[in-house]
Amino acid sequence: MYRLVAPLFLTCETPLHAGAGQDLGIVDLPIQRERVTSFPKVEASGLKGSLREQFAAVKQMPEAQVNVLFGPEEVSDSTAHMGALGFTDARMLLFPMRSMKGVFAWVTCPDVLARLYRDLAWAAEQNANRALQALPSIPKAGTVTSSSILVHENKMVVLDEYAVSVVSDPAVDKWASWLREWVMPDEARKEAIAQRLVVVDNDTFRDLVTFQTEVVTRVRIDNQKGTVQRGGLFTEEYLPTESVLYSLVMAAPPFIEERSLSDAVSVMKTFVAHLPKVFQLGGNATLGKGLVRTQILWREEEQAGGKGGSATGGPAPGESGV
Repeated sequence: MYRLVAPLFLTCETPLHAGAGQDLGIVDLPIQRERVTSFPKVEASGLKGSLREQFAAVKQMPEAQVNVLFGPEEVSDSTAHMGALGFTDARMLLFPMRSMKGVFAWVTCPDVLARLYRDLAWAAEQNANRALQALPSIPKAGTVTSSSILVHENKMVVLDEYAVSVVSDPAVDKWASWLREWVMPDEARKEAIAQRLVVVDNDTFRDLVTFQTEVVTRVRIDNQKGTVQRGGLFTEEYLPTESVLYSLVMAAPPFIEERSLSDAVSVMKTFVAHLPKVFQLGGNATLGKGLVRTQILWREEEQAGGKGGSATGGPAPGESGV
C-alpha cells in the first residue's frame, strides 16, 4: 500500500514527556516504553496527532488536504477513509548523558544502530535517496570517535556514575559523519556529534535509558490556602533535552480524489513542504515541554532519478523551504 518511506528524525529542544498514564512504580507518570527492550518511544498515534494539529494550523492548507493526508477527524459512513500518510513509533537513536569530560555525550548501542540500519534499508527500497544507500557498518560496543573529547587518560568515559572502557573505532567516525550530514538539524550539533558520540554495550544502554531519564517532582497548590493540596505531590518522567528519536513516514496514493494530491509522491512532497522545523510533541505544552526539531530524509528530485540519484540542487535534506 505504501509507495514511499522517509525517515523523520526528532531532536528534543526541551524535555519530552510522552506519557504512559499512571504507574505503580516509583514514578507516578512514566514515559512510553517498548515492551520488549524497555527503550523509550513515542507512540505513532501521538506523533501523528501532533503533526496533524500543526498541519491544520497552516493557513495555506485547506482542510480537505489535511483530511487527505491524515484522515478526517469526524467520520461518517460517507466520509470515512484512511489518511495517505502513515507513521511508525518514534524510536530512540541517541540518548544524552552527563559526562565528566566534555559536558555531555550522545550514547547509542549496536542493537539500536542495527535496527536503524534495517529500517533505513527498507526505506531505501521505497525511497531513492543517497543518504540511505551507503550506511556505515555497525560499530562494536565500547567505542568512540577518534576526535572524542570525552575520554580520560585511562581510556575511560565516565557517564554520570557509569565508567565505560573505550577505544576509538573508524566505524564510529563514519557513523558520526553520517549523523552530521543527515540527522543533526543545526550547525552546533553537526560540529558536536563527532566529539560526543559513544557506543556502549546493549545492556548498559538499556540501563541508561531506564534509570537516567529526567524525573521531576511537581506539586498541586490549593488556590484557597496557598499550600500543597493533600495528595498533590507527584513525579513525572521526561526524555532529556538533546535526545534524538526517529520515525518512518510512509506515503500512499490518496484514498479519495483531491485536486493537488494525486499519488504518493505528491503526498510526500506536500508533507515535506509543510513539515514545521520545530513543533510540540507530548504533554505539558504550557510548560514549554516537548519542543522537537525535525529533519526528514526525502527529496523529490531523487525519486525521478531512481536509486542513487543525484542529491545536488534543491533544499538541504529536511529543509522545507518555507
